Amino acid sequence: WGHAGSTSAAVTAGTAHWAWEEQTGGGQAEWSEGDRRTQTPSTKTHKQETRKALGPFRAWACRPYVRGKAVPDSSPSTPTPTVHVAEETQGVPGVKPLSTMGVTISRAEAAPTAPNPFFPATAAAAIAAVDKPKTDYMNLPQPVRYDELQREIMMSLKPDLFEGMRLELSKPLNHNFGLSHSVYMGNLEVPTANNQPVKMPIGTYEFGANLVTNSGNLMLGRVTTDGRLTGRAVYNLAPWAALKSQFQLAGEPGMSQGMFDVDVRGADWNGTLKYGTSNFYGANYFQSVAQNLSLGGEIFYLAEQRRSGIGLAARHATDTSIATVQVANTGLLSLSYLQRVNEKVTLSTDFVFNKNSREATASFGYDYILRQARLRGRIDTDGKIGAYVEERLSVGINFVLSAELDHVKKDYKFGFGLNVGE
Repeated sequence: WGHAGSTSAAVTAGTAHWAWEEQTGGGQAEWSEGDRRTQTPSTKTHKQETRKALGPFRAWACRPYVRGKAVPDSSPSTPTPTVHVAEETQGVPGVKPLSTMGVTISRAEAAPTAPNPFFPATAAAAIAAVDKPKTDYMNLPQPVRYDELQREIMMSLKPDLFEGMRLELSKPLNHNFGLSHSVYMGNLEVPTANNQPVKMPIGTYEFGANLVTNSGNLMLGRVTTDGRLTGRAVYNLAPWAALKSQFQLAGEPGMSQGMFDVDVRGADWNGTLKYGTSNFYGANYFQSVAQNLSLGGEIFYLAEQRRSGIGLAARHATDTSIATVQVANTGLLSLSYLQRVNEKVTLSTDFVFNKNSREATASFGYDYILRQARLRGRIDTDGKIGAYVEERLSVGINFVLSAELDHVKKDYKFGFGLNVGE
């Protein structure tokens, strides 16, 4: 702090240095060239008195000095252009302090004047770069699992469409255990040799049980009246490792299958080892390489068919958008993108190209959350239009409507349902 109403700070640049002069009148003071933070003037004023006189913001001007003497103006009538900033003010919202070349300053809210031609370009670049966030590569976020690369995008592109009537009832018995009942009456599509599916009317009842422990272990089971049993289990070995399995048992030959996974994860990566029926072996790895970017790949080997494959993937995610890319040596290319318009509206799209069959498909989906309902739908290049509406009638009671229109094949599916329980 210098004379009353006037303070300054100097920045050394070669044989010259730059003095930040306060444009409030009342004399001039500068800091010594040897120590930028040394206050050379002998007369000092209290910080409170000067702040009271100048208010919360103070304008400063940057002028060149050579060996302690100010460089004269190039023209008597034209003052040297200055770059204005504001002194750091504690307790003033919206003012971010900047620290560069030993001088602590902050951006002024007023628009700056023309830049000073004597101001070094390196100093200007340093000030401009202060606000740029720097990526801490030693503290990257944990990426999603490779199998869940498109989980948010599939919410709108793959709604749970069905045909017929469906009633679901969920009843928790305590905090860890619950039961579920489901009744479905509709049509089941059975594929044929000429790729023309045949619809068969069916009616099934499904009973389920869910067990979730306080440590995060999980067991789910479902059994239907047609003799099909499905289940899923997750057991956490450690905070960084877990065992997972899912299976299906059916009376028809070739319909029973299972898959076992070993998940491991680190601070900014995760990986999975897989083993399944038909001697299926697989592994994948996903790594965060930047704050919003993750890269990874997968390999698999099917022993019975003597087939193998390798794939690569990338995912870029921000608060408002998600973009993914997947490519495999089997000739498959998949691109997807999601954009959050606001808190209630989400748009998504994908593109899939199969090199072997020379076929490409694209689809567009939306997810719109209303006050008492949620609307999801999609439309694709095959001519299919689908919509799924879930409306909350009361606490724990949701009414569901489903529709899918295929004008090309003249296939129309409609369904309604009721979900009771949380």
